[in-house]
Amino acid sequence: MSCHLFAGSPDFECRDAYKKIMDKFKQNGLIKSNIERSLNELCEEKENKFYLKPIAYRPTGVVLGCPLSNEYFIEKLWLLSQSFDSFLKSISDNNVRFAFVPSESYHITIVSHSHFDIDKKIDLITDIDKAKVNRVIKNNSQGAINIHFKGILLTPEGRLLIPGYPCDNNLYHLRKKLIESIPDLRANIPKVAHIKLGHMLIYVEDEKSKLLLDWIISFEKSISEKLTFEDVYTPIGRILL
Repeated sequence: MSCHLFAGSPDFECRDAYKKIMDKFKQNGLIKSNIERSLNELCEEKENKFYLKPIAYRPTGVVLGCPLSNEYFIEKLWLLSQSFDSFLKSISDNNVRFAFVPSESYHITIVSHSHFDIDKKIDLITDIDKAKVNRVIKNNSQGAINIHFKGILLTPEGRLLIPGYPCDNNLYHLRKKLIESIPDLRANIPKVAHIKLGHMLIYVEDEKSKLLLDWIISFEKSISEKLTFEDVYTPIGRILL
């Protein structure tokens, strides 16, 4: 399964969206208020590591993965997260550096029922909405969803992401049909198809932003994996595509 790049294609649209995110980071650096919120509200310590609280990563609507199907890729992303944490240690004296998403929870959001950027609590999809999702998928699914994950992205909010590039229009077609049919799934609608690995917990001054970019450049070519998703995950059960 190859991914074709042309104006108007899902791959092209993702590249444009990711480029805008990275350009914003390059121009303005990190947003201190977001880093402080991740530190003060969204993380907790477990087994000598900091993890995001469920509100900041738990799927509330319909997602792909959770867990991902490729165990080797899961392990690779987990090791990358730890490498980033170690890198932050090398440029800061702070012991609180990075909050991990648990590796078994890596996923790609299609639509959300609630989102931590706009809500203070998790509000999960209901049984009624799940039944609606099932009908939408039955009537509109174009089959399995294929995504090529390539590179690394750090957002101005301090979130470490793995960019995903759909190999066809199946993801966007399904997302469109879900938000058209189920108003409760329109919370913070994503434009892209990424995997979040975690949040930075330390604010890095602008003069050190280049070090972050250098780290990304040094590792980004190590990430390239195509995954096929044959079902979707909801908090109250999976649904075949």
